[in-house]
Amino acid sequence: MAFPTEFQAVLDKLEPEVRQAFLDALSKITSSAQINTIIAHIEAGNVEAAILALKVDPTFFQPLDRLLSEAFYQGGVTALAALPKIPDPFRAVQRFLASMEDMTAPKHGDESSSQPSSPALKVSSRE
Repeated sequence: MAFPTEFQAVLDKLEPEVRQAFLDALSKITSSAQINTIIAHIEAGNVEAAILALKVDPTFFQPLDRLLSEAFYQGGVTALAALPKIPDPFRAVQRFLASMEDMTAPKHGDESSSQPSSPALKVSSRE
C-alpha cells in the first residue's frame, strides 16, 4: 500500500526513533531480568512465572508510547493540511445580512416612493 508523499515523509522521519525506543525498552527489560530464570520457567511450561521474572515495568515503554503518540499527531496534522480550505461561514452570513439590510433600508430622495414625505416642521419658541 502506497502512502501519499506527505505521510511517507512523516513515517520516514519517525521510524528510526520509534525503532530505537522499542529496542531501548527491550534492553531495559532484559537487563533487569535474569535470563536463565526466564528460560528455566519457559522450559518448565510455567509461563506466568516467566512473565513475572521479566519484571516488566510500564515505564520501560513510556518513550515508545510518547513517540507513537507523536506519530499519530503528526499524521493528523498532515491529513488536515491536505484537506481543502473551508470558506468562512460567518463572512457569508455577514454578506447575506448586509444585503438584507440594503433591501429594507429606506430610500432617501426616491421620488417613486409610495410613502409621502412630510415637510420639516418648524418649532417656534413662543411663550
